[in-house]
Amino acid sequence: MISKHEELAGDGGQYYYFGARHDTNYLLRSIAHSTVLVLDPEENWQNIRAYPGPFGNDGGQHHNWPHHNGAVADADAWERDRELYDIADIFSFEDKGDYLYLAGDLTRSYSQKKLKSFTRQIVYLRPGTFVIFDRVVATNPSYAKTWQLQAVKPAEQAGDFLRTTNDKGGRLFLQALLPRESRITQKTGDELYRYDGESYAPEEIRGPAPESRISISPSSPAKQDFFLNILTATDSNVDRPLVAHCEESDDAIIVKIGEDSIEFTIARPGGRIEVKGTERELTEQILAGGQKDPPPRKNRD
Repeated sequence: MISKHEELAGDGGQYYYFGARHDTNYLLRSIAHSTVLVLDPEENWQNIRAYPGPFGNDGGQHHNWPHHNGAVADADAWERDRELYDIADIFSFEDKGDYLYLAGDLTRSYSQKKLKSFTRQIVYLRPGTFVIFDRVVATNPSYAKTWQLQAVKPAEQAGDFLRTTNDKGGRLFLQALLPRESRITQKTGDELYRYDGESYAPEEIRGPAPESRISISPSSPAKQDFFLNILTATDSNVDRPLVAHCEESDDAIIVKIGEDSIEFTIARPGGRIEVKGTERELTEQILAGGQKDPPPRKNRD
């Protein structure tokens, strides 16, 4: 979730009817969140909150919950069914003041039949810029990949950016850098809750929720795709933020925003960052208590 004076991006859908059609086919599902979809046309969905179905195939994370709600009763129950609950890792986190860095592995959140790997790295450049770099490897190049953003208000094109503005003086800019060749679509109005040939609109609207589902997909099929997107939250009187530029080499992807630059290594989730003239390595593990900086890369390989 991203807010500036009020929410700008968040979770889609309306939660009022537990186990109903909208709840089980949209609200709970990955389609309603700002994550990645990988569509295996043969994936089967069932046993979601005891709803009798049928269910839509959104291409999202699996739903192997042992009972209708999915909550775990206690630590012992979690251990007994660890393969169901232990489905993601945060393997790096650090706050350096000018920026905050987080890296995670979401691979186990998806069916192994369709997804081989999904890692996400986020660099939050204070005060309002989020650099999001995703590596997604499918088991089959024909499985369409989609990067999603749930925006509170419909977006408009503003030069290099998509721009959405809330009702309280906040604005969010999206600049899509990778894939170079991509399809960018926006679903609003009657199309917002539609996928897989069906509409899963809420039974009633009782409160605010994202009104736009922005999707970014590669133009050509491939087993591996990189998604690099820049989100910048500002006041609504800002016409445009700094434009980011992306450079690619055989072993790294570099994004430059003004005087700052971030290098993401291709082989594994790591890299380097230079902010306000200070260069550091992006850590590849959560550091122990007193350790302030990672050792040099050559000592860890």
